[in-house]
Amino acid sequence: MTSSPLATAFPLSVKLPSLSHTMSQSKPQLSTCPLLKHLSLGFSSSRNNNLSCNFNTCVVLARFNNNNLNINSPLISPDDDWATWTALFATGAFGLWSERTKIGRMISAALVSILLGLAASNMGIIPHEAPAYSVVMEFLLPLTIPLMLFRADMRNVIKSTGKLLLAFLIGSVATMIGTLVAYLIVPMRSLGQDSWKIASALMASYIGGAINYVAVSDALAVSPSVIAAGVAADNVICAIYFMALFALGSKLPAEASPSTKGPANNWDSASGDNAPVLQTATALAVSFAICKGATHVVRLLKYQGGTLPAITAVVVILATLLPRQIGYLAPAGDVISAISIQVFFAVLGASGSIWNVINVAPSIFVFAFIQVTVHLIVVLGLGKLLRLDLKLLLLASNANIGGPTTASGMATAKGWGSLVVPGILVGIFGISIATYIAYFFGIYVLKGIVFKLTLGWNKPHYLYSFRKQKSLKILEGRWNTLQLWWQSKFRSVWLRLGYIGHITWAFLFFPVTRGSSILRLVGLTSESSVKYHIWLGHLSMVLFTAHSVGFFIYWGITHQMVLTLQWSQTYLSNVAGEIAFVIALIMWVTSISRVRRKMFELFFYTHQTYMLYVFFYIIHVGVAYFCLILPGIFLFLIDRYLRFLQSRTNVRLIAARLLPCDTLELNFSKISGLEYTPSSILFVNVPLISKMQWHPFTVTSNANMDPDTLSIVIKCQGTWSHKLYQQLSSSPIDGLQVSVEGPYGPASSHFLRLVLDLYENLVLISGGSGITPFISIIRELSFQRARQQQQPNKNHTVPSSVLLICAFKNSTDLSMLDLLLPLTSNSTPSDLSQINLQIRAYITRETEQQQPLENTKKPLQTIWFKPNTSDSPISTPLGPNSWLWLCLIITSSFIMFLIFLGILIRYHIYPVELARGPSAYNYTFKTLWDMFFVCASVFLATSFVFLWQKKDNDKRDATKVQNLELSEVEEIESFTHQSVREITNVHFGGRPDLKTMLLASSRKPVGVMACGPRMMRHEVAKICSSNLASNLHLESMSFNW
Repeated sequence: MTSSPLATAFPLSVKLPSLSHTMSQSKPQLSTCPLLKHLSLGFSSSRNNNLSCNFNTCVVLARFNNNNLNINSPLISPDDDWATWTALFATGAFGLWSERTKIGRMISAALVSILLGLAASNMGIIPHEAPAYSVVMEFLLPLTIPLMLFRADMRNVIKSTGKLLLAFLIGSVATMIGTLVAYLIVPMRSLGQDSWKIASALMASYIGGAINYVAVSDALAVSPSVIAAGVAADNVICAIYFMALFALGSKLPAEASPSTKGPANNWDSASGDNAPVLQTATALAVSFAICKGATHVVRLLKYQGGTLPAITAVVVILATLLPRQIGYLAPAGDVISAISIQVFFAVLGASGSIWNVINVAPSIFVFAFIQVTVHLIVVLGLGKLLRLDLKLLLLASNANIGGPTTASGMATAKGWGSLVVPGILVGIFGISIATYIAYFFGIYVLKGIVFKLTLGWNKPHYLYSFRKQKSLKILEGRWNTLQLWWQSKFRSVWLRLGYIGHITWAFLFFPVTRGSSILRLVGLTSESSVKYHIWLGHLSMVLFTAHSVGFFIYWGITHQMVLTLQWSQTYLSNVAGEIAFVIALIMWVTSISRVRRKMFELFFYTHQTYMLYVFFYIIHVGVAYFCLILPGIFLFLIDRYLRFLQSRTNVRLIAARLLPCDTLELNFSKISGLEYTPSSILFVNVPLISKMQWHPFTVTSNANMDPDTLSIVIKCQGTWSHKLYQQLSSSPIDGLQVSVEGPYGPASSHFLRLVLDLYENLVLISGGSGITPFISIIRELSFQRARQQQQPNKNHTVPSSVLLICAFKNSTDLSMLDLLLPLTSNSTPSDLSQINLQIRAYITRETEQQQPLENTKKPLQTIWFKPNTSDSPISTPLGPNSWLWLCLIITSSFIMFLIFLGILIRYHIYPVELARGPSAYNYTFKTLWDMFFVCASVFLATSFVFLWQKKDNDKRDATKVQNLELSEVEEIESFTHQSVREITNVHFGGRPDLKTMLLASSRKPVGVMACGPRMMRHEVAKICSSNLASNLHLESMSFNW
């Protein structure tokens, strides 16, 4: 036999070699593959040509998989039975343990075991094929089914599950619809007859579970390589799908009084009670008897592949007819099956091959993705029409896709205690019916579609006998032209999305260039422009995700998945693009607002991989498109290198003030020429706490009142700040190594125009630590008032009155007001009265009776540090004329880049291409040279200017450390405390009535500045934008992105 009937029916399929040639070489390999051996039990005795052809296909594909795709020498040898069993049980145990963790509860123990087995086998730790796997598939799996279904009393399931069963049935129908839609969109033509079979198997898996996947694959005799590809695709799809379900249910509250009483409230751990030995032995004996009886019936009926469906039918019938007797064995069955099913999941994962998905059947992944997507859409749509609770729909969908183990895991993790037992029961119900539904749906629906699609695929062949040869050629030409046109349009859509994403990416780095002159030109600060970086990042990632997924689909439907591994020497690198996309995807997920706020360190460290992302992204897009994004990268690289040079210097820390409200103030030495505006920020790194983390803090000092010092305030609201506070308060230290970047702030003209020139009255509204930027503003107002008294200027006025409305949680937070005057300044507390400052403080969580006694309050503590000759005062990287030097760096570095590039092309690339051809020089190497010259030119020009300025600063500013006597400091602190107390009106047990206070102000223009929680800022904005407040002008500040 030189070709099979299958090859005749599908002319475009690969022609199969003869059966006699392949059996002699491939059958020994077949006997060691558990899935292949399991499914081939009926093949060897069959004399049907189609079955022989199918068996021939299995052998060829399995042989190709063994020789070319899998790792040849796994760490654990397939013949090492003890090591293999140890790995399987260890994987299962880890899966059960994982449900004690948050992530494990989210994706369930079953999926953890599958993914761990998949990863271990594809990384070469455990084999893809081993005799131990055959034991699991041939004996342990059939034995597990009765143990797991002892509770499958159909009458009890219908009675106990209620609306959840209706939601589960809707999910089952949705899976059938999803299978049909996915098969029409992605018919998996390259798989031949295996296409409708694997579709049926996946449908069984998404109604019941993995056991049904194996049962239907066994019954329909699916090729082993296709099964392995389906397993790998199913694992990835399930992991993504379960996370999506948890995301949809993230806002659903947990039950106040979860009820978990029932026959089995923990599927995986079986409640932890020790099952009696007799009960366990009886359960095993009954399970063995059921397996024996079912297999005997299958042999009598000569029902190929019907062992698992028969076992399922027998145990369901017995559990329904004899609920008390069979249900008595259920606790013992839960314990044993919880262990054995995890071992089965580990084997299922180990048998899956990611390389099979890429090389043998990439369309399976696309099919499964569409299948579950349609399933979810139909479930949510029909559920909304029937007014079913979203909680029921999500849990039912979980039971459909994952089975009882994942359903119970989700219910437990979300705190839906009353749904744990129903989730298990509907999952068991799904396992009971899924095999039969998928089997008959595949036989009577999908198989019929195959004939119609085959007729459509091979239309010229079937019309040949009815039309002339000339007409046939015309039809064939039109058919091919239409197919090529559709593929071309499909590809162009995803390519253009990539182009649009590249345009948005070109602006991505401008908002995060802190020292950029462009931001100053458009009136933005570095911290206020971060939101634009976030918006551009989200937009570009949406476009790049669509671009990447679209090309994977295109390669799959055109059978070019080999291009995913292509690193072309003459064109773009697909591998580099895939690496860049994976890195970007990780950064994107961790930058989501909820993840970033709750796990900032995870966000911070993953975002540091942006350099790798940029590197592989530029390699992917190539030299031409690199030029489009070069301006943003060029300016960012200069700014980032300047910040790096500044951060290499340890700055001189003079003193620290520890407040009783878990707040500290750090006072640094700075050069006299360093100018900054109020509300500026300073990035601080303390290597003693963390060498990697940089945190921004508001500068509370004033450049005019404090010419030689710079101060910041740190409120203990995270791990880093708490560690710093404890380090300073626990034991006295002589010094602290600190590095800084900045300060960065708004343009001085913006602040002076807003506050000093336009408004006669100023209202400052703060909540919590939002008072910190107002400290520097009040100091600036005090300085401007004193200067106006000395040098009157009609064109330059200072607000006649300043009202500070501040809200704190506790009375100890009132000590924040002691920072209104600096620690080391010639100013006196009387300066506050010159600006007619009034303070209204509101303590929201205490009443006046709950105030701590005066003698029980923690005193304000000041720590003075010894000077260190290796420390330097804070200075800007480029000195006072920073804009002039920055312009010089940009110009000189870009000219240097062009010179380097011209020399390279003329004396290195051009001779190679002249001798060997225009595409002889490696395309990736050209891109690497461009990136290298950009970095080299920036580093050379910036380093020269920085070192020149540093040398000039060292000569001009020999800063002396100010040493104040302790008595003088205590006197200033006592005066500050007295002065602040006189002008402060404290209210307890409530929040400020902002609407009344703001609308009661005079009709003259009033400047309003708000800083604090989002709700407070929104309330102030709503008041200022109302028709009754035309004289109020708001400037809002935020610490959040």
